[in-house]
Amino acid sequence: MAPAASSRLDPYKEYVAGMLEEDRHCYHKQRHTAKRIFERLRDEHGYDGSYSTVQRYLREARSKGPKEQSIRLGWDPGTMQVDFGQADFDYAFGGGRVRMHYLPMSFPYSNHEVCEVFGDERDVCLCQGLKDCFEHIGGVPPVIVLDNATEAGRRWHDIVVESDLFRRLRLHYGFEARFCNPNAGREKGSVEGKVGYTRRRFFVPVPTIGDLRDFNHALQDAIDSHSEEQVHYEKGLAWAELFEADRSHLLPLPGKPFDVVKWESGKTDGYGRITLDGRHRYLASPELADTALVVGVRAFEVEIDAPDGTPLRTYPRRTGVAFTADEDPLALLDLLSVKVRAFRQSSAYRLFDDAVRAHLDSMQADELRGQVRAISRLAAAYGMEIVAEAHSEALSRTGRMSPADVEMCCARIAAGSDGQRRAVELGTRLSDYDALMERGGGKDA
Repeated sequence: MAPAASSRLDPYKEYVAGMLEEDRHCYHKQRHTAKRIFERLRDEHGYDGSYSTVQRYLREARSKGPKEQSIRLGWDPGTMQVDFGQADFDYAFGGGRVRMHYLPMSFPYSNHEVCEVFGDERDVCLCQGLKDCFEHIGGVPPVIVLDNATEAGRRWHDIVVESDLFRRLRLHYGFEARFCNPNAGREKGSVEGKVGYTRRRFFVPVPTIGDLRDFNHALQDAIDSHSEEQVHYEKGLAWAELFEADRSHLLPLPGKPFDVVKWESGKTDGYGRITLDGRHRYLASPELADTALVVGVRAFEVEIDAPDGTPLRTYPRRTGVAFTADEDPLALLDLLSVKVRAFRQSSAYRLFDDAVRAHLDSMQADELRGQVRAISRLAAAYGMEIVAEAHSEALSRTGRMSPADVEMCCARIAAGSDGQRRAVELGTRLSDYDALMERGGGKDA
């Protein structure tokens, strides 16, 4: 028997095996296709063989069932279809690998797409995605086709009941909403295909997310670039070129953007925390324990208003089934300056590095109380991140953390690279203050 002929794929089969093994630990809808494996071999490992070779190799381990037949529908330029999909992400804010929801917004005439990732499928996420899409493409699609199961609304025969937030968004931007019949995916086949296409093309391998909004900006840049490269299978032009016809049919943006927010009322617990979705707690203030407050829920943020209606706290919005508790250190510092023994168990204390915490631990109660009061005052002006960094800098330079030295460091950090220039314009040099601080002089000196 003749030995099997060698293949250009042979040196890369170990990498293919690694991708397939990686798939075993991924969401089943987020695994590598033959095309995605080919692209990764080409782009990441220099494979110069053909796509068909990769297909043939993978066919031995995979079987393909018959494809469902579908009805081909025509779509006017400017019409947009919307649906949610799910994929796994390694999300720093979510505490590891979590299943999140993404919103492909597809234009079936051109095959162009806009997409964003959210923590869930609430109506605030759907409406925020639509608003962001309108602003990105510079107009409003006159007709938007939505799945019957979205948070926008429900259709039963000829009766459609919209959510209040979606109805207000629709009236603000002036588009027509069409809801599909239940279990009728053929009525929005373009976006149904985009759900799978986007997952395979942009979310394999599993992406890592730091800031969700930054990730969405980068994702859209990648999608726009991809749209310039892909040629429509029938029309012979790139998706991005065909999208210009879609763009010419868009409605103009209104003069004032829509604020995508749902206002909810609730009462804080005995610690001054408000609870949303029955499991996500956000600290308003210990001074507002057992108080009725109004909370604004947005796609990415939660805004807690004071009893007089002014914004009090803003937190990143939590989603998911796990119980969470978020505390803004600024909400605690005034109370901690009185109950100073509790400072070492607070979230504010944990923001400092080990050296600063050790120095704080060495302070007597009266000295620590004064330090916490200074932290509270500076945090209100500069924010806790800058204050924590300033304490580290002052300690490393002088071996101590006098409030005057820390405040000087806060001003430097807040000024950034532009600080020296602005200081010179005022007739001072930050280097003079550096020398004074390192000689042991503070505000009194």
